[in-house]
Amino acid sequence: MKIYRNDARLIAATTQRDTDTPHEPYSGFSLCHYTGDLPRHFESCRRQLAESLGISSSRILIPRQVHGSEVLVVGSFPISEAELEGVDAIVTDLPHVAIGINTADCVPILVADDSKGVIAAIHAGWRGAVNGVVGKTISEMEKLGADPAMMVAWIAPCIHCECFEVGEEVAGHFPESCVDRSYPGNPHVDLAKAVRLQLEQTGLTNIHIDPDCTRCHPDIYFSARAHTVNSGRNYTFILLKQPK
Repeated sequence: MKIYRNDARLIAATTQRDTDTPHEPYSGFSLCHYTGDLPRHFESCRRQLAESLGISSSRILIPRQVHGSEVLVVGSFPISEAELEGVDAIVTDLPHVAIGINTADCVPILVADDSKGVIAAIHAGWRGAVNGVVGKTISEMEKLGADPAMMVAWIAPCIHCECFEVGEEVAGHFPESCVDRSYPGNPHVDLAKAVRLQLEQTGLTNIHIDPDCTRCHPDIYFSARAHTVNSGRNYTFILLKQPK
């Protein structure tokens, strides 16, 4: 597990695959329940994470993402599985609840405003990014009293520009500053840069980008481009340890 922050207030981290058999699409640590893995595997991983966080497995929220822009605001617990269907971002001010998202090349984003005790986890694939999932999430955080000027954001491992080759129909959705046409063939998109720009447009300035590319490190991270979509996922999560 790669930890971005772990103090008295909160923990923000992303799981790592860490496997000696990267050719096996589900080997390693994965909590994803909807991409073809065996239930006993992802349930075991969920229990391991819960134990390390000192919470019950039921307090680890895992949405069923659809590459959309639906934001779920969690104001009470428990949350049903039905409420997590079709969700690509979660916002909460509840303590002792891990909110997170699963990715295998898409951009995982964690956001926190310590002063107000408001946190978020965002899944930004290219479709979600162009459909405004980042801005919508920050807006929901603001409704709970959070201030973008006080927020910190972590962009966890994702596919990097050199590995994210796309067609013109995708590249055309992004600012030219995020499109690299120097490669032979199709253009490449810097999805992490695009997300960072969107965060900045909402007023955030304290933004950290993980240097790892998921596609380049299939032994450490799951990657849809390395393993196909029928593989495990990296779970990027944030948890408030204290009430506001």
